[in-house]
Amino acid sequence: MTTVERMHEVIARRPLPWSPPPDGPTRAHGLIARSVYSVMRGVTGVVQQGVDLSLGLVPDSATEPPLSRGEARWLAALNGVCGDHLEAT
Repeated sequence: MTTVERMHEVIARRPLPWSPPPDGPTRAHGLIARSVYSVMRGVTGVVQQGVDLSLGLVPDSATEPPLSRGEARWLAALNGVCGDHLEAT
């Protein structure tokens, strides 16, 4: 159980000051929330595996050939035009 799940459970179990004490629906809410969190963990795991697999197919930048003079100039010009904006965002 993650920190968010524990926090969600604590909040769900605590009745509001003006509401009647919790009964069966609170338990159902906890079961639904646990199921949703379980599905989210599963989806996140599948996405992580997909990203890891995809990144494994990308060539390592250390093995790429160096930039040509023309490519380096274009890259420098592009960095000069919008590099500060990209770094700030």
